[in-house]
Amino acid sequence: MQPSAYRIFETSTYRTDLDGIPGSHREKMLEKIRSGIYPILRHQPYFGTHIKKLRDQVPETWRFRVGKRGLFYQIEPKEKVVVLIAFDRRRDAY
Repeated sequence: MQPSAYRIFETSTYRTDLDGIPGSHREKMLEKIRSGIYPILRHQPYFGTHIKKLRDQVPETWRFRVGKRGLFYQIEPKEKVVVLIAFDRRRDAY
């Protein structure tokens, strides 16, 4: 039996960050995130090739690297929810 999948929750800050992606890249990036990254986060948000747990963050925060940007999220294990909190250029996010 396969474990149940996590649900994805997009915060308003995360959605605003997505809206800030330049027009020519926005649609491609949204497609990549929704069809490629969301499935990974639904099934294994803790570990992966592009996933890194950030140090000294309260609450615990992870980053999924997407090119020069990072998708930052927190995990609520009891509720099985991945909360997407920001999508920013990595150099600006830290």
